[in-house]
Amino acid sequence: AEARFEMLDHEQAHGLARSGARRKTIATWQAHQKARWLRFMRRAKGRVREHLPFRRGASKEAAEGAAAELRTVELNSERANLDFVDNFVATSKYKVWNFVPIFLFEQLSRPANAYFLTMGILQCIDLFTLVEGFGRYGVLLTLGIMISISGVREIIDDFHRHRQDRNVNGSDSFVVGAGSRKWGSLEVGNIIKVCNNEHVPADIVILAASSTDGIVFVETKNLDGETNLKRKMCSPVLNQICTSEDKMLALRGRIQCDPPNDHIYKFSGSLTLDDAGGESHGLKLFAITPDSVLVRGSSIQNTDFVYGVIVYAGLDTKLM
Repeated sequence: AEARFEMLDHEQAHGLARSGARRKTIATWQAHQKARWLRFMRRAKGRVREHLPFRRGASKEAAEGAAAELRTVELNSERANLDFVDNFVATSKYKVWNFVPIFLFEQLSRPANAYFLTMGILQCIDLFTLVEGFGRYGVLLTLGIMISISGVREIIDDFHRHRQDRNVNGSDSFVVGAGSRKWGSLEVGNIIKVCNNEHVPADIVILAASSTDGIVFVETKNLDGETNLKRKMCSPVLNQICTSEDKMLALRGRIQCDPPNDHIYKFSGSLTLDDAGGESHGLKLFAITPDSVLVRGSSIQNTDFVYGVIVYAGLDTKLM
């Protein structure tokens, strides 16, 4: 019995030694993998930083590439802004001439419809069919009925989208120097006037407001669902310069801002005035913050009027 107990103690000790060695091996492997992962992350961060502009030691080509991405909008210069899209918006999917190919492609791209189409075609071939007579066309007939019902629904939905697009693009707006124009014909660089309870037709930078302090109240429930009014404001200096429409038409300068994006609450840019309202004020530089930008879809509240220059139009707006 004592020999048996000694043998068991020896086996248990040997087993514990093996399990300890196994745990040590696993811990060593985990430490090795962690070290490899840390080295990989350090190399990846170094490669990413090499391509980031405006950092210490960044290449001149990278900085010039980032500057080229900035949008430059010239004030009161239609020819300089011809490269930008207009304010026409189309949310419809189909036209009369492309409805059939696009709709059939979307329907047959679904795995279920493609499967039943294949089975229906095979059943029409005598070599593969097990059904005689008109019954061999049952799968194709059922599939055709289901696709036809989906087509009718798509036509009705797209008809409503077309009608909504006509109503939006046909809304009236006031452009300084051009008078009344439709929303769909507005262009980047136009200076527009938005009155109280009216919706903003495009993303604009505020130049002047009816209040002396340049404060504007905006409702953004169409953007984020919030019904409380948000306060926007323009630069007090700009509000003093743009005291009349004639002075706004005499402005010469440019706006440099971010390229089109969908960040409603983010905007970074600057306004440079070479000629402030026809007066020799010299070169002026104004920083543009999100508080100075009105986004398409928002409405003016408790403010008589607002003047602003369009920087994003149509599909380039933050809402679209």
